Amino acid sequence: MLNLTLRWVPGTLNRVQVNHSTAAHEVLLSLIARELGRPAIDALHLKGLYRTSVSPSSSPLPVEVNAAA
Repeated sequence: MLNLTLRWVPGTLNRVQVNHSTAAHEVLLSLIARELGRPAIDALHLKGLYRTSVSPSSSPLPVEVNAAA
């Protein structure tokens, strides 16, 4: 399992930083909405932070390749 932490990219309204144990990636908010749904978006808007765990093989987010949006 990968533990992911999502935070806003400072100064943006549509980019999110996805951190896990070995890397950080910047992705569009639309990807987060599509793949992680309303709970992730709500937490980002209300707290500025969302934490979740995903399986590396089923992760919809770029957690194993360096793919900045």
